[in-house]
Amino acid sequence: MRYIFFATVLLFVAFGGEWFYLRYLRRVEPLGAQALALAEHFTRNGIQVQAHARRHGFRAAQMPWVAGYVLAGRPEPIVVEFCASDSRAEARLRAHSADPAVSQAARNGRLVLSLPRWSDEAAPTASAVLAAFAAFVPTEP
Repeated sequence: MRYIFFATVLLFVAFGGEWFYLRYLRRVEPLGAQALALAEHFTRNGIQVQAHARRHGFRAAQMPWVAGYVLAGRPEPIVVEFCASDSRAEARLRAHSADPAVSQAARNGRLVLSLPRWSDEAAPTASAVLAAFAAFVPTEP
């Protein structure tokens, strides 16, 4: 019985340590060329954004990087996740669609865009962002 207890504690420590590392200690991955190209695409479509890397709690094999885009004059962020596979992107889209904090979500290839905490007053801007995102042609890594 004692060995089962210690094995259980060891498992909790191992998984808890991995979660803590991925969530808080791991360095933020720099933005890739595709994230910068998307920011440029938004700007060409009349949406002034500034791109920055965001911390995420996933392994690099699942999600290489996450980009946050700040709109000029708006407090709401645009979050784009660059997933490693199509199945991972589809799973992230389903997760965002079920999340009540995410107003809208869209997928374009391996990219998943979410608009967290966007209000109804921002609907015209949100539709412009979604249209520009849908028009973006992602390059496969």
